[in-house]
Amino acid sequence: MLENSCVWVIAGREDTARIEAYQTGGPAVRGAEGLKVRGDQARLHSQWPDLNLSPSFAGCPAPVPSLRWGMSRILLASLMSTLVTAQAQTGFKPPIVSVYFHDWNMVRVQGPQGTDSYDYALAGMITRPASPQKPQKTLQWCWQALKFYGCQLQVVNKDVAPVFLFNSDVREMAYTPDGRWLLGMGNNTLRIWNADEVTGIPKTKVLGTLGVQQIEVSRRHVCITGRDRLNVIYTVLRWPELSVVRQQKVPEFRDASRTTRQGNTTTTQLRFERVNTFTPPSCS
Repeated sequence: MLENSCVWVIAGREDTARIEAYQTGGPAVRGAEGLKVRGDQARLHSQWPDLNLSPSFAGCPAPVPSLRWGMSRILLASLMSTLVTAQAQTGFKPPIVSVYFHDWNMVRVQGPQGTDSYDYALAGMITRPASPQKPQKTLQWCWQALKFYGCQLQVVNKDVAPVFLFNSDVREMAYTPDGRWLLGMGNNTLRIWNADEVTGIPKTKVLGTLGVQQIEVSRRHVCITGRDRLNVIYTVLRWPELSVVRQQKVPEFRDASRTTRQGNTTTTQLRFERVNTFTPPSCS
């Protein structure tokens, strides 16, 4: 039997399951990501025999072989809640997770060491495509303390010790379709690593954004949706050279701040009004 604190996520879409930190009770909650339930694995499987069942926390036992792992990306939507939970459970020790490969081989992976002020939590995981002979997964570890945050990427191969990537503070990550390259986008800089030689220094490209919303990779291009203070900045680059094919800046907000002066006191009321909504085109 599982502890009541162990939460299972029944993915709505294999290989694209999104896991949110789920801490409340109740038998099940259905959302866009799938059906989230608490309870015993055997009972859940008897009720829904065809479900793709995956644990949402490392403390859950692994699914039995009759259930497919079928999950290549984990995103924790409530990072601060997860960090608080990690602090209570680990006392700021490095987190440890189990990483499963397609042949059911499992690797125990230790995350980065936190500090007295923050702890790392698993924020994402992606699987290297088109590479059955060299199975590889990339884990994203993140921390957040008040308004500050940071991330690290860790590459896990089945038969090689896990490696933390140099200069890997990124918000979004993706492999190229051929599995040869790993891309990561921070607030303003795009990075690319050779997936077979991840210990090297990544090639970088500064894009002039203040934040990233989305990264999408096609057969020849990587498309970045970022933003600055008022605009969406959409950039298409050719990989692996990271040469810019085109860049588009679309106004999204208007600065409607108001400043008033009374005597020697000046007060500014910040306000922004939306003027446009940008939908990224398909990356081709």
